[in-house]
Amino acid sequence: MALENMIPCVTDRTQDDVLRAKELNAKGWENMTEAERTEWLNGLKGAYNVSDLNRVGHNVACLAEVLADLGHIVSVSPKTDWTAEDIPTQAQMATYLNNVKALKDGFYGTIDLPETMDKLTVEGANNIERLLCEIEQNIRNLIEAWFYCGELYCGELG
Repeated sequence: MALENMIPCVTDRTQDDVLRAKELNAKGWENMTEAERTEWLNGLKGAYNVSDLNRVGHNVACLAEVLADLGHIVSVSPKTDWTAEDIPTQAQMATYLNNVKALKDGFYGTIDLPETMDKLTVEGANNIERLLCEIEQNIRNLIEAWFYCGELYCGELG
C-alpha cells in the first residue's frame, strides 16, 4: 500500500455537526425529509460511525505498511470491515485507539489522543485523524529528505 491509498481524513468536526446528527436521530428515519435522509446516508461528521471506523482502520493499515517498507515496524491490527449492523465492544474500541497510539509511539506524532473512546468528544475524534495526517506528512517529509542528502543510492554521487 502506498500513501496515495490514504482516504482523506475528517479533522474539521464541530459541535454543530454533533447537534445536527442528534437532531436527525431524534427525528427518526420515518419523519426525515428526502434531503435529510440523503444527508444521513452520506455520513454525518457529527456521528462517529462505520465510515469513520473503516476510514481510520484503513489509514492505520496503510501507514503501518508504508512505515514497514521504510524499516519502521509498527504492530497494528486494524479492523476495516465494520458494517452498520456492528455494535463495537469496549475491547474493539480499545484496540482501535491502541492501533493509532502504536503508530504515534512507533514513528513520530505530537497530537494528543483521547485516553479512551468512551464519551468521545469532537476534539478527540478530530485528533485521532489529525494524528494520522501528521504521521502521513512526516513520512512524506522523510521520503523527500532523501533527495536532499546528496545520494539516492549507495555509491551514487549527486
